Parts: sequence; C-alpha cells; structure tokens
Amino acid sequence: MKIRNYRVKDTEQIASLIKTTFLKYNGSEGGRESVEKYVDRHSRERLPELTDMLKKDDILFVAEDHGGVVGIVRGNENRVFQLFVDGKYHGQGLGRMLMERFEQIARRMGSKLINLRSSLYAVPFYEHLGYKKTTGVRTFKKRFGDIKYQPMRKELK
Repeated sequence: MKIRNYRVKDTEQIASLIKTTFLKYNGSEGGRESVEKYVDRHSRERLPELTDMLKKDDILFVAEDHGGVVGIVRGNENRVFQLFVDGKYHGQGLGRMLMERFEQIARRMGSKLINLRSSLYAVPFYEHLGYKKTTGVRTFKKRFGDIKYQPMRKELK
C-alpha cells in the first residue's frame, strides 16, 4: 500500500470510494433527500466537476493498494475537506497515515491549526488523533440539507 499525490485518472475511483463509503457509514446521518444530494455530487455524470474541484485542492493524497484507490484526504493548509477510507481498511492505520501526511504538509505550509467537519461516525477516530470538538453537532443546511457533522480542530505542534 502507498500514499501518493492525486492524479486526474483517479477521479472515477475516488468518486466511487466516496459514494460507497458515505452510504455505508454516514447514510443515516441525514435525511434521504440530503444523502442523495451528497451522493449525486460524486456520480459518474458529475466527474468533470469533481475533477475540476479536486485539481484546485492545495493538499490531496490518495492511498493505493493493488492499483486501486482505497483512501483519500483532501483540503488546504487549515482545513480537511474530506477523508474517506474503504471499510475493508478501517482499523489498519490507513486513515491515521493519510491524516499524518496531511498534517505534515499543512505544517510546511505554515499552518498552526487544522479544522474539519467530522461525520458523527468518525468523531472517535479524530479524537484518537488529537482533534477536539469545538461546538455541538451542526448540519450542512445550505449545501446538503440535514446531514449532521461535528466541527473539530487540532493545534499543530
């Protein structure tokens, strides 16, 4: 398994990973319409939009195993936008490795603090990495309706 920079040809596998993982682990964290809206954002028909979005990220790594994308972390020097790891790889340190790589690059870019919006499912994972809740649970009202998330942050040392 290796962690490497994003390549445009990864986009379709990334979209599939996000859809599958989101539905399995986060699909109950919002109403049906909101979940469908989020999943649709990663549909085959919207791959050009997704590619354009990914190409604009300051930090974007994929985890690859046997030629397939099994994890992704993306964001900028102060915020993680998304972290997804294939369920078959949960509990094996892959998410931690992706986050460590992300934080390493963010530090090099001058960041002292990382913010993120954790799914409710992933809160214990982020807490284990040293992230702290900053408020109560919120929802993505404008973009994704009633999908819930937990704001969190970590001071980088």
